[in-house]
Amino acid sequence: MLSIAEQDTLVKLIHDLKNPVSVIYSSLHLIEYQHPEVKNYQYWNDTMNDLENLKLFLQNYSFIKSNT
Repeated sequence: MLSIAEQDTLVKLIHDLKNPVSVIYSSLHLIEYQHPEVKNYQYWNDTMNDLENLKLFLQNYSFIKSNT
């Protein structure tokens, strides 16, 4: 179990990560929209899936912490 100080630090870190991750995710979606051929790149789908999972994790953790 994390101490209160550790929990506060984690909440701040997650908050600070949410905006840049959203910008990266949105930028990649824009690239995909403007250049559909990127879907054929070897690691494109993996990258998009990983970013979606990261966004979901950050959203879920923020939601859980705001409800405790």
